[in-house]
Amino acid sequence: IEDRTKTPPWGGNISADITNLSNYFVSSTGRDLIELLQEGLEASRDERRVTEIVQY
Repeated sequence: IEDRTKTPPWGGNISADITNLSNYFVSSTGRDLIELLQEGLEASRDERRVTEIVQY
């Protein structure tokens, strides 16, 4: 997470859209998962609410 420019450890046998670790994790809607989580956590912090991550 600290260095998003690093390439994935499993080599090049992946989608051409994935060029480094920053774009490997995406939501089902195509948004960057790390950014999405960060936005949600920051919003929870700002609103002083508890964050719950659930599988659906």
